[in-house]
Amino acid sequence: MKRLLTVDDFLTITDDKCIDYQNKKFSAYVQHQLYPNSTYFRKLFKERGVKPEDITCIEDWQKRGLPLITKAEYREHLQDMVIDPWTVDGKERTLDEVIEGFIRLQEAIGELETEFTVANLPQKNITAYFGTENFSTFKELAKKPSKDSDAAKKVRQALDYAYKPFTVFFTGGSTGLPTPIRFTKLDRDLCKQATIVEFYISGCEWLMKNDGEVRFMQFYPFAPHLGWMGTNWGSEYLSDFLITTSGGGVLPVEGLILMASRFQINALVGMPGYLRNKFLRKALELRKLMPDLKFADYVICSLGGEKIIPPVRNEIRDMLHEMGTKEVRITGAWSASETRFNFLGECDAFQETGYHSTGWDKVAYRIVKMKSTDDWEFANPGEEGFVVQFPMDGAGTLIEAFLLGDRAVQLSGPCPVCGSRVERFVNPLRANELDTQIMVMGLVEQKIKGASVNLTDLRTQLMEMPEITELQVIVSKQDLSDAGSPDILKIHCTPVDDISIGEDELIEKVKAKTKVLSEITPEVKLMDINELLGDGLKFKGIVDERPKG
Repeated sequence: MKRLLTVDDFLTITDDKCIDYQNKKFSAYVQHQLYPNSTYFRKLFKERGVKPEDITCIEDWQKRGLPLITKAEYREHLQDMVIDPWTVDGKERTLDEVIEGFIRLQEAIGELETEFTVANLPQKNITAYFGTENFSTFKELAKKPSKDSDAAKKVRQALDYAYKPFTVFFTGGSTGLPTPIRFTKLDRDLCKQATIVEFYISGCEWLMKNDGEVRFMQFYPFAPHLGWMGTNWGSEYLSDFLITTSGGGVLPVEGLILMASRFQINALVGMPGYLRNKFLRKALELRKLMPDLKFADYVICSLGGEKIIPPVRNEIRDMLHEMGTKEVRITGAWSASETRFNFLGECDAFQETGYHSTGWDKVAYRIVKMKSTDDWEFANPGEEGFVVQFPMDGAGTLIEAFLLGDRAVQLSGPCPVCGSRVERFVNPLRANELDTQIMVMGLVEQKIKGASVNLTDLRTQLMEMPEITELQVIVSKQDLSDAGSPDILKIHCTPVDDISIGEDELIEKVKAKTKVLSEITPEVKLMDINELLGDGLKFKGIVDERPKG
């Protein structure tokens, strides 16, 4: 089978072939990567009496009584969910055994080409690059016995490329450090390939036809997470010109605006709140002082990290028009660091075509209905449920059947705009009901200013401060009457009776500790315990007061 698929495959594959491809690759991946090389899942299979060959399709995960995996479960087994071909059940494998397993995996899920053309365009071909040796060369090198030979070094380099973690993303802070998601160099390159497809459908082809070039500026907040890193990795392949920045970072927004005008940036990538509330508002202010300040004629905005509601999308379009742009395409993107190399992306946000699974050849998404992690079933198209991932490529941190903590509805039939029949979803949103979120994830997590904040851990650690009796963590909006205004974090707390520091000092301590734990500086208010607890029968330590819908 083909290990990776192209943009043409994405646009033309039929429903049956898409499902058949995913099932075959998933089954092979479980047998030749997940079971032999994951300590956690090998133990899980044995405990549930499941053999790897019992999994012939994605649906067999539920039929064989295997559970869904929550973030809380992952955090208890961080190392055991990292793919490790060098040990099995506490015993070391020989180099020959690792090589044999690697060859079986390649033969089962498809050979990895060192150069892979993702998209053929009139202007240029978009090519992704993989590995240190092509597969046929690797097999020849592996036949040579000398461990000191050049062949042995190349074999080990190829295995390290596929299996050795070389970087880490983070998600949901815990105990002062966020939860790590390990990436191998192979995982990085798979992420790049998926990002190419996502950017392609979000408007890069349209830009090439109308402008001739793609000139990127990305302004996700700088951090080792998928938004910032994945965007940079993928845009390297597609861009004719690239400016990597950090929205809200060291460079003032005025500097970013002047660069966008000077270099006629036509692809803006980042968070809608930053683009609308800071970048474009300041740009319009500057244009009053600098009438010649103008943005490119054709502009795409690929936005993620928070929900893009229609009024905000329309306002961004109108503001770009005021900056001299003739035509605008705005699309939303959604993903999670745990997924590593699949992005849900829109092909046309103004027509609300849904979020397409652009890395569908590497990670399958499914919607499930559940009462618990052991009592669940797959939802039918059109039914709302929780998003679950089923990886079928890569190594590093591998969390199979992982509950992402988001609710969505899967659409059926072809996309009315691009025609693609891969998985497509509407309304992928973090489950905001706290009781539901605790059931799904084992903790409470929200995205605030694009950062994934584990509210359960944040509250727990703030409660450990000796100066605090009780506190409440609140996710809110800067302006509750404006659904598109930036998210903010509030901390309401009651000091201990015999506190030894002043109120101002306590407020600054709470702000500083919250900043360390979550990368967010909160609004802090001190209050009497009765005021904090309120009149309700049950005190809520975590509250989301943002407008729903």
